Amino acid sequence: MDVKQREFNKVSTYIVLIIFSLIAVFPIYWTVQTSFKARFLTFAVPPKWIFHPTFENYYNLFTKSDVVSRLINSLIIGILSTLLSVIMGALAAFSFARLKIARKKDIMFWILSTRMIPPITTLIPLFLFFRAIGLYDTHFGVIMFYTAFNLPLVIWVMRSFIVEIPLEIEECAMIDGCSRWGVFWKITLPLTMPALFATGALSFILCWNEFMGALILTSHNAVTLPVLAMSFISAKGVVWGEMTAGATVIIVPVVIFVVLFQKYLVKGLSFGLLK
Repeated sequence: MDVKQREFNKVSTYIVLIIFSLIAVFPIYWTVQTSFKARFLTFAVPPKWIFHPTFENYYNLFTKSDVVSRLINSLIIGILSTLLSVIMGALAAFSFARLKIARKKDIMFWILSTRMIPPITTLIPLFLFFRAIGLYDTHFGVIMFYTAFNLPLVIWVMRSFIVEIPLEIEECAMIDGCSRWGVFWKITLPLTMPALFATGALSFILCWNEFMGALILTSHNAVTLPVLAMSFISAKGVVWGEMTAGATVIIVPVVIFVVLFQKYLVKGLSFGLLK
């Protein structure tokens, strides 16, 4: 392949990537743009691409709704459920990767099968169960639901990373007198920290954006931001300005998080490619 052909392939690849990136980003751009439009411009035909921005939608969002308390709920539930998922998932992944467990493959498949079940099929029984034991509309109940939802993902992903670590490193430490717990804490965990961070980030994003579970398992005290955004749909119509402002409030923290820590995410997601 000559130089011109390689340059052509490179340029073509970049063009295709740019096109797909624009297609993926456009709905986010349209949401953010609509959040700064006056109400009469929302349904303008043709759409107004250049307009005088207004903060009226954000003012109404923060003064006429419980967005602050819902934001706090989302942070509490997302952070705590992510910590629980990562801690328990890392310990379980280390056990499945290094210890001799009877019928290990069957147990791993059972854990994976819990992700195959559509979550909506379990929400009605969970609603009845949580209401019966007093966990309905509580932070603890939603945290337990999200932890159970993310735990299989953490276990399977972390196990694949731990398996990639040479076993000889851990064996040398045990020969020197290190316990199994010491091996996990001092050797395995530091080596898999990028993967652990990436897995935790994915778990947090899933919790932050989850809607159906929070809608059914909460009513007032533990309502999260995605449920709040849905509240702007009423019998009279959709209040698009406030809804898009709420959607922007949901999007911005995740975007900032990814931009600030993208190198750790990339490093963690590519950890298992090379030994």
